[in-house]
Amino acid sequence: MFKKVKSIHLYLVSYFTVNILFLNMYPFMHSDESWLSNLSRNILQNKSFKVTESVFDLYPRFPHSIKILFHSIQIIFLKLFGYNLFTFRLISLIFGCIGLYFFYRILSKYCTKNIALIYTILLSLNIQFIYASHFARQEIVLVCIEIIALFLFSQKKYTYTTIVCAISIGIHPNSFIVASVMGSIYLISLINKKIELRTFIFYILGLCISAIIFILISIYLDNQFFYHYFNYGSTLNVDANLIDKFKNFDNFYYKIYQMISATYYTPDIRIYFYVFLVSSLYVLLKKRTLQNISIIIGIIIINLAIIFIGRYNPTSIILMFPLFYLLLANIDNKYFIITLFIISILNSSINIYPYLNNDYESYLNNIEQYVSSDSKVLANLNTEYYFENDSLLDYRNLYYLKENNITFEEYIYNNNIEYIIYSEEMDFIYNSRPIWNIVYGNTYYYYEDMNIFLNENCNLIGEFTDSTYSMRIVRYQNENYFVKIYQVK
Repeated sequence: MFKKVKSIHLYLVSYFTVNILFLNMYPFMHSDESWLSNLSRNILQNKSFKVTESVFDLYPRFPHSIKILFHSIQIIFLKLFGYNLFTFRLISLIFGCIGLYFFYRILSKYCTKNIALIYTILLSLNIQFIYASHFARQEIVLVCIEIIALFLFSQKKYTYTTIVCAISIGIHPNSFIVASVMGSIYLISLINKKIELRTFIFYILGLCISAIIFILISIYLDNQFFYHYFNYGSTLNVDANLIDKFKNFDNFYYKIYQMISATYYTPDIRIYFYVFLVSSLYVLLKKRTLQNISIIIGIIIINLAIIFIGRYNPTSIILMFPLFYLLLANIDNKYFIITLFIISILNSSINIYPYLNNDYESYLNNIEQYVSSDSKVLANLNTEYYFENDSLLDYRNLYYLKENNITFEEYIYNNNIEYIIYSEEMDFIYNSRPIWNIVYGNTYYYYEDMNIFLNENCNLIGEFTDSTYSMRIVRYQNENYFVKIYQVK
């Protein structure tokens, strides 16, 4: 038994070490990562959770507590390792490894130690899991919380299960999905007399009390929290009626299957649609235990929760993967396992290999040749890790110029902007409008004024091409758009 426990520890150390080697390369850096870390840095610098992102001044942003614990984790790592992409991706990799350990512990309770180790390794090799473990967002933290909650529940440690789910509210709004999954497992267990009614009530009350606490903190941070939070949600269509949300649900899966996205990287996981379908059918036909039925219902609940929220972000699909691998662990056929290893290794290699030459630091180094890190600039949020706090203003602010009765020229001079880092993607988006208005808002309102200002009030001091970071729209990357650097006269 000691050897088997030692095996999982050795594997996780090896897994962590190997992933460190290409943590910054795969996937490409997304502005969501710098968006989150920018707020963490601003909170630290101002010593207050009442601040919002320093890169936004016109773009409406208001403080709340729904991500307060995640930002607190980021702040700890920022102080330990400095402000860079690697620091924040390291958090994701650590939580991914913790999640794998507790996944192994869950399987060890119901399977042989060998099968537990094998399917833990298979989960770790899944490209969607690798992606989430390399992406400086909250999804992998929620996956870790989901797995720990399942583990604690399997150990009948119901109080700790409730606490873990309750604190996840401070990580991300999608904690609702995790809470819903665990709620369904509690309810099924109650119906089948595996737990007492008071245990179920304690879980519900624990979540409600936690939600109230986080809401009260949010009201403290912003006395118009409800208005601002739901108003922002309406811009993401989360206020649509359930019928409309349901109508868009098939498109959510279609885009994931076809790898269609605006700015998010979407790995090729098409083969897993069929693998998961086979495992689900096998369980329904051959292994119809209460535990397996609970897992299948949990997967259905995740989908229903995603519909209810209505925010069809492709990154949220990772929350289903631990449950699917729990189902897969029912299959101990060696030929199936070998086939799954081959699929996992080949699929992940094919997805990762094109990004091993991805060099985010090279992109920042090109900017460094012309602009100092403490200069006041208007630029894409993907430049954030080069600049000091309060130096960068993001292009998303420009859509709100008209609403604030400010011209582009006034905006530049009022903010003492010294440099404008302009990517040719802005020309592409303008010429393709309205299809890509989701990226920076409708560029129609400021594009012409901006280009007049660039031609008449700025000097072009440098330009370079970049196959990844000069174009945020994924399907048009690798076309070497120019990034132009203008100095304001």
